Amino acid sequence: MFNKKTTDSVLGVKGPVENQLALITLLSNLFPSLLLLVVLWYFQISIYLVGIVAVVLLFLTLFSVSTVWRRSQYQFRSVHSLLDAIVRGDYSFRGSHQAGDGALGELNLTINALAKTLHRQRVQSEESQLLVQKVVDQIDVAIIAWDQSQTIRLINPAARKVLNLEEVQQCDQTLPKILAFANELRVGEMQVKSLQFPELSGRFRLLLERFIADGNTHNLLFLTNLSSILRLEERRAWRNLVRVLSHEINNSLSPLKSFSTTLKSQIEKRETDMDLKQELIEGMNVIGNRAESLAQFVQSYQKIAKLPEPDRKVVDFQQCLMNITKLFPKNLISLNGDAITLSIDASQIEQVMINLIKNAIEAGADGEPVQVDWRVQRSRLVVSIKDNGIGIQNPENLFTPYYTTKATGSGIGLVFCQQVIEAHEGFLSLANRQDVQGSVATLSLPITT
Repeated sequence: MFNKKTTDSVLGVKGPVENQLALITLLSNLFPSLLLLVVLWYFQISIYLVGIVAVVLLFLTLFSVSTVWRRSQYQFRSVHSLLDAIVRGDYSFRGSHQAGDGALGELNLTINALAKTLHRQRVQSEESQLLVQKVVDQIDVAIIAWDQSQTIRLINPAARKVLNLEEVQQCDQTLPKILAFANELRVGEMQVKSLQFPELSGRFRLLLERFIADGNTHNLLFLTNLSSILRLEERRAWRNLVRVLSHEINNSLSPLKSFSTTLKSQIEKRETDMDLKQELIEGMNVIGNRAESLAQFVQSYQKIAKLPEPDRKVVDFQQCLMNITKLFPKNLISLNGDAITLSIDASQIEQVMINLIKNAIEAGADGEPVQVDWRVQRSRLVVSIKDNGIGIQNPENLFTPYYTTKATGSGIGLVFCQQVIEAHEGFLSLANRQDVQGSVATLSLPITT
């Protein structure tokens, strides 16, 4: 290795290295030449011969100095160009080397090997970064990174979806809300909390980490929506349960209904006691009717268990609502919104709106209209169905399959609505109104055409 003193001067000569080498070459040739001229003069050699020797020595000296200066400058500039290209990230240049080049050839070989190594590492780094970026973009976990000045450095599509953001700049108002609960987290410790975001609420698994980039400490937050995962697993579980139970129940109900019909026919033919005959026939009718009701009850569950994927088509949402209002008595629905088109499964969304409006009418006071408002917010359609009833008394079981507070309810209406909305990549929430008494159902759908 060279120290600073060595690179600054060679044998006490300061300046650029090529100038130092040229000066050393000049001195190395000058002293022998002067000594030879002195010897020739001392022995009284012809002045013409001394002049010729002096000219030749001067030419050789200048040629040597010029050659050393040019060759050294060329080699140094070549090495500089190679290293400068490597610094700029261009690894296509290579230093020439041949057998017998000595230390210079070894230096070029080392630089070429360095360029190959750095090029391979850069390719591997770019491939790894591309893979990580694809994973971050596609993973269903919200990832947010910010620095000490609370400036967003990374936010993936899942986080934008949770926070209902389109651009990173929109995080200026949302980030303080994130920090409100993120500051309570311990680095590296996973926690589960119930959180409320603009378009989504539920239980989230939180993990806060820190990393250093460009010498600054950054925070990295991971949010996993456990509610959607749990709902998916619950939905799979009760779908399998419905499939098994409906098969077993139908296998029992069909012969039961058939037996009741057969027995009723035999009773009508053979029984002579009219009172007993009438009593037995009524009993068989109860059995048959109950078997028919149970069969229809099971079929209603089978329909939601076999809900098809949305068949999306571009429709006028306002027109869909106007068609729905015809199914209800006049003056019971108040519509407020502008015309908008989006790509949805019209039949499924209409059924969702029918269920939500029907629930609002049943929950509201007599004669009071249900308010249906819709607006566009950050490339999403937000629809609100408001009533003025007593509000939600048991919010924990709103989307629990088969749970209902109605005397004749089946407990699958809200579950069906939630399934349809989530299949459209949307959100559905129910809450009590803050301004007046009553509840509000809010659904959000992406505007795609």
